Amino acid sequence: MRFWVFGHSPFEKALAPYPGMTGKALLLPVVAKAWQDSPETAIEALDQALARRIADEERLRSPRQLPPLPLAGVPG
Repeated sequence: MRFWVFGHSPFEKALAPYPGMTGKALLLPVVAKAWQDSPETAIEALDQALARRIADEERLRSPRQLPPLPLAGVPG
């Protein structure tokens, strides 16, 4: 599993961290081999998949629909 943190909220929370700090997760399937062969291409594909998922109004209407992700558990 890889984590790509984006948006301003997680970074703002990190200015005053606390144990229960969470963000929102959007889980997308990726092909592990793509990361080994060409990380740049894999990141581009991930960005496109994320844009499609966010634009899909039927599936994602609010960040509240997304599951929480404990930020203290994200490596790095």
